Amino acid sequence: MKNIKYNLIIAFTLVCFLQACSKVDFGDINDNPNASTIPVTSALLTNAQIALQGPVADTRAGTYCQYISETQYPEVSLYALPNPAWNGAYAGALYDFQNIININSSPETQGKVIGNGSNANQIAIARILKVYRYMYITDQYGAIPYSDALSGKAQPTYDSQESIYTSFFKELREASAQFDNGNPVLGDVIYNGDNSKWVKFANSLRIILALRISKANETIARTELADAISKPIFTDNSDNAVIGFPGGAFKNPWYNLYDGRNDFGISKTLVDVMVANNDKRLGAFGDLNASNTVKGVPYGLNRESVLEFTNANSDWSKVLSVGNRSENSPLVLLSAAHVFLARAEAAQRGFTSESVSNLYSEGLQNSWREWGYLTNQPLILILIVQK
Repeated sequence: MKNIKYNLIIAFTLVCFLQACSKVDFGDINDNPNASTIPVTSALLTNAQIALQGPVADTRAGTYCQYISETQYPEVSLYALPNPAWNGAYAGALYDFQNIININSSPETQGKVIGNGSNANQIAIARILKVYRYMYITDQYGAIPYSDALSGKAQPTYDSQESIYTSFFKELREASAQFDNGNPVLGDVIYNGDNSKWVKFANSLRIILALRISKANETIARTELADAISKPIFTDNSDNAVIGFPGGAFKNPWYNLYDGRNDFGISKTLVDVMVANNDKRLGAFGDLNASNTVKGVPYGLNRESVLEFTNANSDWSKVLSVGNRSENSPLVLLSAAHVFLARAEAAQRGFTSESVSNLYSEGLQNSWREWGYLTNQPLILILIVQK
């Protein structure tokens, strides 16, 4: 009898407890109230823009062009290294740009991030910079995952380079027209949310892209060149797309290149051409030694020979002057000089009716101003190109 009474008491207590619990809303125990469920899009944009330094300051491209020489391990100049993996490119900046687009496009989240800039403006900048980043990848590899990339698919489709470039032009045209008069975009370390500058960047990038495919598809190249040139584009160095580095945790990549290492020098090939043409930008492209000259490192030597040279010539010059590779030196993504010279080449090929000589002169002068020199002399332009 005692056991029956005891069991009834337990059962009654359990029923009361369950009824009481049913009236209490404990919420979702899987939600962390201290965690942000939506990424801060301004922070994503800053992080992604700074990550663009990787392909822009790529020593491999400069070495292949014989502007840079290796001083210890001459694998790249001897074409001994395989293509690097692209995992970081897709998991880094591209993912951040896509995330910005997704968050600002979704009805569930777009209203929560509008404080970081209007949804349209955030999406437009991310679309433009996605094209810029993808440009480096497809130019290096050709066919790549593009249309299915960043979608979560385990095995995305590889798109042809032709279809990718066609999409580039569409993206840049649409993004340029997408900007509105809403809140300026926060976290933009390139143009500080200036929509007019981004429109110029997009149209100027179309000029570069059109020229790159001009031998593969002259019809598209001509069409895109004509349309882009009729729109706002870069007209001087105030339009340059530049990443400004504050130093400290965010240092210029060329500074980091020599932070404890001395693997690269300006090539003798480049130095000889610039000296022959009295190009004073050499003092910006290469480090002045104790003799106030720039001494290039011979290109294409094997390890034994290059070590013999650097050991006998300790005054060989590093890439860029100290003033152009300090912690907080700016990094140019796209310059007016580049755009003017691309237009000059397009005109020279007969793709446009613009003046070759005028555009070529403007390109030279803007390059001289960009690097801190001015001249009226006709010069051969030599730039450390961004592949």
